[in-house]
Amino acid sequence: MPVIVRLLAASVATAVSTNLYEVPTTVAGAIVSNVRLVNTGGQVNVNIYFRASGGINPIRIFDRDASLGTALTILKPELTMGPGDRIEMSTTSSPQVEYVVCGIEKV
Repeated sequence: MPVIVRLLAASVATAVSTNLYEVPTTVAGAIVSNVRLVNTGGQVNVNIYFRASGGINPIRIFDRDASLGTALTILKPELTMGPGDRIEMSTTSSPQVEYVVCGIEKV
């Protein structure tokens, strides 16, 4: 099975709860090497979680209620994920956070 290095996700989070990346069911798995966040709006606090496929309880993978200024924030979780697993972000207010998720997928 080939491994593909790729940009896994990129968008702008404008909702209080956002799925940043979900491993497609069409691949065998993924490794997330880094998540880059840039706050382009007002002050916002974020929580970043890993949620296993079918899992009820998310696991925090970044500081609790981390304050995002306007600078680039880079998380390096090095997460090995299976199909349906996802990385989620919740915020304390309406965000304007641009994000990029980088890593590899095994197809």
